[in-house]
Amino acid sequence: ESDSGTDNTDSNSGQLEIAVREYGDRQRVYFDASWQYGDNAVITDGSAVMYKSSANPNGIVVAVNAGHGTVGGTTVKTLCHPDGSAKTTGGTTASGMTFNDGVAESYVTLRMAEILRDALLDEGFDVLMIRDEEDVQLDNVARTVMANNIADCHIALHWDSDGLSYDKGCFYIAVPEALKSM
Repeated sequence: ESDSGTDNTDSNSGQLEIAVREYGDRQRVYFDASWQYGDNAVITDGSAVMYKSSANPNGIVVAVNAGHGTVGGTTVKTLCHPDGSAKTTGGTTASGMTFNDGVAESYVTLRMAEILRDALLDEGFDVLMIRDEEDVQLDNVARTVMANNIADCHIALHWDSDGLSYDKGCFYIAVPEALKSM
């Protein structure tokens, strides 16, 4: 990590302003179709970015996947699961849902990912940012396959808009031990 020490204020029409740290030393990581299930990915032209921690590195790589943000993701038929099994819910790889104030989920998840990246780097983790800008041409399968082959942990950031009358709050999904070998 090479932190230049400068902050840029990022805003989307004056909404959700945060300071974004600048990094000079970043490595582009490209999708490899020969990885297991790589042949099930359809949108694979993009790249992720690897950030290396300089603050007591612990050798653990965390993939941070800012959900959505694949321009054209709504016009291309893609799979949801790396093994080719069917998607069980609706959704899109493009912009995701829209908040009541008009801000797209893809914008919010990217800002969240940048904050998480900085916190993880400060704690000694290396971070593979699956989506490091507004648009990354990697579908859900490509993102998952990339994380499975490079990272020790994969965190995918999303917001749910399922029409429920209550706020579900924060939750996580983990793979049961019996399925990890699949």
